[in-house]
Amino acid sequence: MRCGFRFNGQANLARSCSVVAVYQLVCEDPSEVKRRGRPLLERLALHRCQMAEAALLALSKIGSYAAIEAAMVAKSKISNLMELSATTLETVEASKDLGEHLEKMIQLRNLWIGNIKAVHCAQLLASLSKMPLLYSLLLCASDEEEKLNIEKLVPTSTMLQKLIIRGCTSESTLECPVFQDHGRRLKYLALSRCHLGHDALERLEKCVPNLTYLSLNKVHTNGAHTLVLPAKSFPLLKTLVLRNMSNVNLLKIGADALKCIEGLYIVSLSNLKSVPEGIESLSSLKKLTLLGLHNDFKAEWNKKRMHEKMKHVTELRV
Repeated sequence: MRCGFRFNGQANLARSCSVVAVYQLVCEDPSEVKRRGRPLLERLALHRCQMAEAALLALSKIGSYAAIEAAMVAKSKISNLMELSATTLETVEASKDLGEHLEKMIQLRNLWIGNIKAVHCAQLLASLSKMPLLYSLLLCASDEEEKLNIEKLVPTSTMLQKLIIRGCTSESTLECPVFQDHGRRLKYLALSRCHLGHDALERLEKCVPNLTYLSLNKVHTNGAHTLVLPAKSFPLLKTLVLRNMSNVNLLKIGADALKCIEGLYIVSLSNLKSVPEGIESLSSLKKLTLLGLHNDFKAEWNKKRMHEKMKHVTELRV
């Protein structure tokens, strides 16, 4: 059985909140609730809250939380969230002392951090490296020009499988420990605005060969015009997304690459004129999107009668 309830800024408990906070109450088994003595609240969303310590303590008495969304909660109150048992902390803003607080929330498995500035990186990433149960991590820079140095991210958690980085990183991104030492454990990787240098896909395949999901958006490849998926690369990959890489005009797929691929999304590669080499060999492909490409791409696709060659694709958008 599932039920939900909410309170607003007029409620006694949340009198200091400026917007609505929402819970979802989960009662799979009444006997389990009786055993615990308090219900499990699946999600708590706190937006722009200036909650007093007493209010947060009261919330901790109501139940434990699988997820806390803390977008724009006052930075000075982040430490009070330690009173709330949670495995997920979503959309918390970076600050100079956030790392210190996070080190004490050792139960966290899923963590989303936004508004990161370069000055935050060293202490924040060193603290994240110490989190023993971390499974999913999102790091988002404060703006497109902010440079994120991820060298200090050296995960001790052997459970970290999902990594999302949105920010301008150095050209040595793939030389960082999170890729060199931990890369084989990653299953899900999404990079936006990162510097990957030449031979981006070839170097990525060596670092993170066991991915099932890979998304590259606005990545910098030092002006390289060709992307190459080496032969037999990414044998477990099911979804590949390539977006907003205007310098790329050629994509090559090597023999036996992407053997398990189910979804391929190539979007806003405005200089890609020709059909990706080897794309017809992707026999497991079910969904293919080729949009926002060079004006000549569609004519080239039709000239090569690619619709006939890709009949095994059930969802095709060109």
